[in-house]
Amino acid sequence: MNRPDTVVLGLGLATLVPDNGITAMNVADVDGVKVAGLLIDAGSTNSALLMRSAPRARPPGTPPTRPRCTTSSSASAARASAGPPRAW
Repeated sequence: MNRPDTVVLGLGLATLVPDNGITAMNVADVDGVKVAGLLIDAGSTNSALLMRSAPRARPPGTPPTRPRCTTSSSASAARASAGPPRAW
């Protein structure tokens, strides 16, 4: 994505699956991009990255900002009560 103020909103169970080891989503260094409600699933070929968010240039002395990942509170609570991941 390289257009400022772009909103990518997944509805339902929106899933991106990269083909041939590519990165599923690239976000350029632009203002106002919002990504929410997506599931990025690993493809059959390993990808080095599933999503890339370009770092922003910042003035010296300014603390870095990091992308925020959020989940709904019910999903977080379900994961917390499920215990450690299991090997199938």
